[in-house]
Amino acid sequence: MMPTVQDFLERDGALIVRTTGGDQRASGQLVRLHRNGQEVLWGYLDEGERFVCEGGAPLPPTAASARTLALKIDTDTYDILVDGQVISEGLPLHGRSGWIGMVAYRGPATYTDFS
Repeated sequence: MMPTVQDFLERDGALIVRTTGGDQRASGQLVRLHRNGQEVLWGYLDEGERFVCEGGAPLPPTAASARTLALKIDTDTYDILVDGQVISEGLPLHGRSGWIGMVAYRGPATYTDFS
């Protein structure tokens, strides 16, 4: 069976920080690439681990086959950078401590140079 265009539009990855536990994502702050890297969304996961979107931004087209998603975490806020460009600054964090992780949506996502 051949994959459709829609299948590829939803293959993206995300970073999640300050979750309640290694296998629980509740209360985690989530920043995700969406629509095959055409936009970035941010928000948090509620107690039922459902994504609550707090904002988003379109991303400029790129000829690169991958995007670089980075978060700069401060005590109470975080900044989002994509391909080295600041997308949003001073966003409030919902938690003060917790785990970090990576999420893949509807297909493979490759993570490199994670630190």
